[in-house]
Amino acid sequence: MTGAALPAQLGAFLRALHAIDPGSPIAARLPTDAIGRLDHRKRFPMAVERLRSLHDTGRIDDPAPLIASLASIAPQPGEGALHVVHGDLYARHLVVDDGGALRGVIDWGDLHLGDPALDLAAAEMLFEPAQRAEFDIGYGSVDARSRERARWRGIYHAAMTADYGLRIDDEPLAAASLAALRRLRRLPV
Repeated sequence: MTGAALPAQLGAFLRALHAIDPGSPIAARLPTDAIGRLDHRKRFPMAVERLRSLHDTGRIDDPAPLIASLASIAPQPGEGALHVVHGDLYARHLVVDDGGALRGVIDWGDLHLGDPALDLAAAEMLFEPAQRAEFDIGYGSVDARSRERARWRGIYHAAMTADYGLRIDDEPLAAASLAALRRLRRLPV
């Protein structure tokens, strides 16, 4: 599914994106996260509803471990420094060649100043632990709390896109999102 180079390439891409000076003339004009992408109070009930629905329709096993993860690693208001972030990074927004190498990133409509954990969630959703280690080589170190917020966003986003994919009969989107939830379920908190 993913090429051997993709994790490190995505890590390097995000390192460069997140390194843009948020005070630079162009970045300073970006909005902040007005919709609360990491707002636990707002998003947690939606995630629980979607996870339970996915379970009720037989698409995922018991959602309790994922719900418990969301509750235990919940982002706190104001947590995370502001950086330039893509804001909606997941498999569908990565352009890869036939060999699985990263060739581009699309859909920049959510570009803003926000918590890098939003983008780091892509690694949590896409990569197994060994591949995440390769991602870290490209990105650099990620502190434990940022990784937790990225995992939180990954669970929320995968539940959202799995539910959406099923509702609009987009089986590839649903399948990729359900695979991400299975991967996130196996990862240690």
